[in-house]
Amino acid sequence: MRMRFWTKTIIFSLCLGLLFLSVRSLSGVEKKTFDDKEVGKITTTSPEAYQYYSEGRKHHVQGDYRKSIALMEKAIAIDPEFAMAYRSIATAYNNLGYQSEWKKYIQKALDVSDKVSKKERYIIQGDFYDQSEKTYDKAIEAYKKLLELDPKSVYGMNLGIIYTDLEEWDKAVEIFEGLRQNKDTSYLNYANLADAYMAKALFDKAREVLEEYQNRIGKKNWIHLRIADNYIYQGKFDLALAEVDKAFHLNPKVPWLHGYRGVISHYRDNLIEAEKSYQKLLEAEEPRANYYGMRNLASLYLQQGKFKKAKDQFKKAIAWTEKFKEMRSKAGCHGALAWVDSTTGNHDEALKELEKSWDTAVASDLTYYQRFNFYWKGLIYARMKSLDKAKEAAEEFKARVEEGMNRKEIRFYYDLMGKIELERENIAKTIEYINKILPMHTYGPLNKPAWSLENLALAYFRSGELDKAKAEYERIISLTTGRFDIGDIYAKSFYMLGKIFEEQGLKAKAIEHYEKFLDLWKDADPGIAEVEDAKKMLAGLKRQIP
Repeated sequence: MRMRFWTKTIIFSLCLGLLFLSVRSLSGVEKKTFDDKEVGKITTTSPEAYQYYSEGRKHHVQGDYRKSIALMEKAIAIDPEFAMAYRSIATAYNNLGYQSEWKKYIQKALDVSDKVSKKERYIIQGDFYDQSEKTYDKAIEAYKKLLELDPKSVYGMNLGIIYTDLEEWDKAVEIFEGLRQNKDTSYLNYANLADAYMAKALFDKAREVLEEYQNRIGKKNWIHLRIADNYIYQGKFDLALAEVDKAFHLNPKVPWLHGYRGVISHYRDNLIEAEKSYQKLLEAEEPRANYYGMRNLASLYLQQGKFKKAKDQFKKAIAWTEKFKEMRSKAGCHGALAWVDSTTGNHDEALKELEKSWDTAVASDLTYYQRFNFYWKGLIYARMKSLDKAKEAAEEFKARVEEGMNRKEIRFYYDLMGKIELERENIAKTIEYINKILPMHTYGPLNKPAWSLENLALAYFRSGELDKAKAEYERIISLTTGRFDIGDIYAKSFYMLGKIFEEQGLKAKAIEHYEKFLDLWKDADPGIAEVEDAKKMLAGLKRQIP
């Protein structure tokens, strides 16, 4: 069992213990079948291989995937046809965030799955087909067949995970809650269930689920981190940090703790401490932690107007993806670089980065990144005032969403259309589009996308509706995850609030917000127009106040 690997948080899986059961013969080769409370039966040729498997799963339970992988490798050295051992390795790599290794080992599991039980086969087939959106239907079919054989199988959880990918939150909750009611003790099911409730902004319900795990099953550092996520979504940073500290006391060696501390400092605008925490990720032994250190530093530098330093971190992250052959992450990094180039007016360079993202996505059959390439391209064309090209990209994106399984992504089409209408100075249509999509975003009011709120704020500002513009900019500066990777929008919202308060004659409030903006961007790249303007306006306001 596993969970989708999300960039904003690291989730680890928890598995049950294993017991020896019986022997049977398959295809003329004596195979031993061992009882596993997760799947019913585990098929291998060797009791010794099974013991390595069993021990490996114990480490897997604790989130020590490296030790688990090492033990699974010993198991398959003894029994090269040990399908579930290959699958366990695949799951461990997936939970660590290594998509290429996941794909390699789940393929090996499938290759030797002809001699396993039906339950094992459906599990492996489901995981294999779950690699691509194009085969989600086959994955769903396999998991449903598994549940027909064993309605209480914890591996039915994987069906719920697909539903979360498709943003079918109620269906996901039904799967996860069913396992919870069946007294499943896996950490991962509780984490998935809590995340589904958080997506629905049912934060008290999510915390109840996580606390039930602690009270019924035991204290785990990853449960504390999931509770920390819950508080971060709500902007309750003191409570979030307290949970991270509890996780630290349970296992101080987990590198992701530095990431959590960094993120909380980041949201609090304690940028020096955030940078120190992210630097510790760069020093961690786990390579994936190094990658997130680079990505988080890039996000931090964007919030400080240090666009050149942000680009450097993204380029380092791309080098990392090439070294570890992580093409999904590579496609995403090129997209992020495109955003930075476009933000600084280098639109041609931005389009080149999008081409690199596209080429990576096509070569690796990454449907998501192929689809969203048109969305990003449309945003850049809109910034370039090439509105016909932007509209063409928007329609291509829409067509691909309608061909796919997650129709809720249509909100990004409306978002792009809102940006296009804004550039056309069609204020009413901009407001209509953006207000249409905001209720479609998940994880509560503090997690709306900053770029959508910015378009709405600009529409109100340009139409002279200053109170409404002010309200939207104030929403932006209250965001948590909704502005993490686009901190430049967050910082510039203080600048825009300064302009609004100044125009309304509220000089003290204008000074406060100009000063906040200039503090965030005190070390920004030279020549940024907003910085120069804010300095000028601030000096003028201070001369007017005795």
